[in-house]
Amino acid sequence: MSKDIKSKKTKEIINSLKSKDQAIVIRAIKSSKAHGNPLIFDEILALLSRNQDEKIYGALQQFMMDLKDSSTIEPLVDAIKHKDFFEHKAMLISAFWNSPINPNKHISFFVNEAIQGDFMVAMESVTVLQNIESPFPEEEVNESLILLKDYFSNTPDDPKADLMKDALVVIKEMENSVGLD
Repeated sequence: MSKDIKSKKTKEIINSLKSKDQAIVIRAIKSSKAHGNPLIFDEILALLSRNQDEKIYGALQQFMMDLKDSSTIEPLVDAIKHKDFFEHKAMLISAFWNSPINPNKHISFFVNEAIQGDFMVAMESVTVLQNIESPFPEEEVNESLILLKDYFSNTPDDPKADLMKDALVVIKEMENSVGLD
């Protein structure tokens, strides 16, 4: 596809994502899967932050579960950190284990989200950790071990303790395989 046609299609999708018509927005979300690029992904995230419609939210959720491009990792991590996405945090985190993207450079980020988040955020974060594929960056694994050690020292009676023990098992397995890859 030529650059001009691609640019025109991108503008078309972005305009449709901003529509007040639910059907047009949902079609644009579906079209974004085939014609996606970073500009469209940014607009998808913006739509998520401002949208309250259940059907559109469902389409956005499905879109996130079908991510295949690793260029979406950084914007997704940034969105999870941003206050505008607080209520969507668990869903955004789940995109990492529901799609084939591998956030192995963000292991400590997911450990921290599990520690700081509510039960659903912790559960989704631990599930991501369980599905991360090697290689496991040594500094990420070491940072995660420090975070978990601090967590268990400071919050021994936390309702998420069993989930965090699961996270520790996964991180220990990662530690054992560091350097073997």
